[in-house]
Amino acid sequence: RAVLENLAVVMETSPNDRKLRPLAVEAFRTDAKNWIDTLRIRRTTGAEIEAQVEIDHWDRLAEAVSRGKGVVLATMHLGNYDMVGQVLAQRGYRMIVPVERMQPQALFDFLVDLRTSKGVRVVPLDQAPRELIRALRAGEIVGLAADRMIGGRGGLETRFFGRFTALPRGPVSLARRTGSTLLLGVGIRRGDDTFAAHVIGPIPITRSENSESDDLQNIGRVVAEMEALIRRYPGQWLNFSPMWRRAGPAELAATINHQTEEVL
Repeated sequence: RAVLENLAVVMETSPNDRKLRPLAVEAFRTDAKNWIDTLRIRRTTGAEIEAQVEIDHWDRLAEAVSRGKGVVLATMHLGNYDMVGQVLAQRGYRMIVPVERMQPQALFDFLVDLRTSKGVRVVPLDQAPRELIRALRAGEIVGLAADRMIGGRGGLETRFFGRFTALPRGPVSLARRTGSTLLLGVGIRRGDDTFAAHVIGPIPITRSENSESDDLQNIGRVVAEMEALIRRYPGQWLNFSPMWRRAGPAELAATINHQTEEVL
């Protein structure tokens, strides 16, 4: 039900709209295939990973890394975001990704072992802040989810598809504080189960004495890019928890008015 409600906001329709059901099925199918990719990653060669992923605008990432100030690579639960990190590791880039702990511990350790088997570093979320700053200062890439909260704290209330919700502060806050380049990267699954990876940016970062205002402005730019991608690939948005609280008639009307103003 949560998937249908989230898609209804994206598609500006009712959760009961039948056209959403194929998109929901696609999302669950994509997620299942992603888990299969993860379970196979140890046996997948570097050459096979390279052959699976075609990166659009690779030069943007290479140029950002060459600055030496680190790169915050905002990612999304769209397609298979993990494949972007895997191909970066194959090309010799150092990348670190924070992950939320899960139970049982043995399962968490098993999944971390798989994800790090090709060179991507993983750090538990509760140990992440210092590690991420250290990595950026060393000129490395930090991958951070930008489209939904992980851990439940420290989010920014902002409009996302016209309705207020909390989104992670981390990508814009880290880029602002460290002077790192902010990019957005996603890996869209194609019909033959290869991936089209898109690198978007650099996303401009406002820096002033008002950090809260800066973060709100900066996350607004990230949101605009994420909305465009989700609208383009709604069936690959893997968001299986409620993104927004259920809206009453007045809030729905305000949302429609806001989205209409954006178009006009």
